[in-house]
Amino acid sequence: TLICWIHSQNPKATFQVKISKIETVFELQEAIKNKKPITFRDVESDTLRLCDKPNYPVSRPYEDHLRKLNLSAHGTFLEGAQRLSKVFPEPPEDDIHVIVDLPSIYCWLRGGTLDSRFAVESSRLETIFDFKEAIKDKNPVALRNVDAATLRLFRI
Repeated sequence: TLICWIHSQNPKATFQVKISKIETVFELQEAIKNKKPITFRDVESDTLRLCDKPNYPVSRPYEDHLRKLNLSAHGTFLEGAQRLSKVFPEPPEDDIHVIVDLPSIYCWLRGGTLDSRFAVESSRLETIFDFKEAIKDKNPVALRNVDAATLRLFRI
């Protein structure tokens, strides 16, 4: 059993995934998606970026550690074919083992060139308004006179 947490969400919202040590990271991604079907409704399991626990212990209470966590600096991203027995030989019982980093959402402003797309990290978004604000933050010049609430979004 591995304790998981979704990056940038409430530190108290950890969850367990029961999976055999002989399985791979690919299968862990699928198990996580199946455990949280609403959270990962429109996400392909292979796009979930999984990070093992940081290089320092993250034990209860998690809040203080996780609020400051920078995945790129403190953890190691797991590769799909890795066996869980290699990644987690002896996982401590009370620690978080896996941090799930939600994939970025790629956006494009109508009228722009096809190569002008940009990424917005989905882990920091809770509402559509947050998403619109993040789009505006990524394009302060192009959207300087636009109220984020008036942005119209389309899935393509």
